[in-house]
Amino acid sequence: MFLKSLTYDEFLQALRKRMKREKHRDLLTRLRDWRFQPMRFLIDAHKKTFTITNLSINQLLKRFSYPKDLFDRFPLSLQEETLNYLLATSEDRALFRLKYENTIRAVLSTHYTPMDDVTVFQLLHPYLKKSRLAFACLTETETYARFFLYRKKVEDIPVICGCAVRNSETGTATLTLCPTVYLKPFGITIFTRKNLLEIRHVGSINKIKHQTSDFHHKLKHNQEKILSVLKHANINTSQVKSVFKDLKLHFHQNRITLLNLIETISLALKGQPFKIRMATEEQISSLCDWR
Repeated sequence: MFLKSLTYDEFLQALRKRMKREKHRDLLTRLRDWRFQPMRFLIDAHKKTFTITNLSINQLLKRFSYPKDLFDRFPLSLQEETLNYLLATSEDRALFRLKYENTIRAVLSTHYTPMDDVTVFQLLHPYLKKSRLAFACLTETETYARFFLYRKKVEDIPVICGCAVRNSETGTATLTLCPTVYLKPFGITIFTRKNLLEIRHVGSINKIKHQTSDFHHKLKHNQEKILSVLKHANINTSQVKSVFKDLKLHFHQNRITLLNLIETISLALKGQPFKIRMATEEQISSLCDWR
């Protein structure tokens, strides 16, 4: 699911509709109560059939320390027997996250408290309610969204300061909030790797509220750091060539300013797919000294 150019409230409403449409729910049960292909679970003496995603299978194999490359080489019937044997021998309890009533989208530890996207973005509403969604990419494993907050200029180049939020409802990524600066003429975003939430796997609404109590101050401080780096940074072109081998960049000098580098790369990225642009933004950001 891909969303763009929405107000914050419109984005939040889209998340609520998705959650309702997919009928998300959780079950806390013993592993041995489940069967694979078809998955069956005993409820009120009636067997109910469940389907399972590749992510859920991977999480189960990891839980049992079973080698995935070996499992993948098995025929389907042997995969079924293997996974059912592993499930039947375990008394452990797990959190099963379901959608569409009968699809298991994740199998998580009972010690893990997943944060639903709706919950996360409701908590951030006081801080981002005046923002505009640049884009949001929602997949089976995670949600990644970028927001625009306010406009500035760097060396007469218009930029938009904002924030990126990453969350996973299925236990594959830590909740992160990162400051961003979007260089509008070049269509490229720069960001630090600093997570404004200073703890991993938060899982607690109260802890998130505490960590975001000075959100505006932390966000603006780090955005100003990005703006300063954009103004003053110059980078060794040999380092640039080693990072961006696929773009086949050519330079006539030993060093290049960050702004000139971004302009050069933006020209090389014309017509490239979204995923490549995202990966390139991360590579540019990794070249910068954020100390």
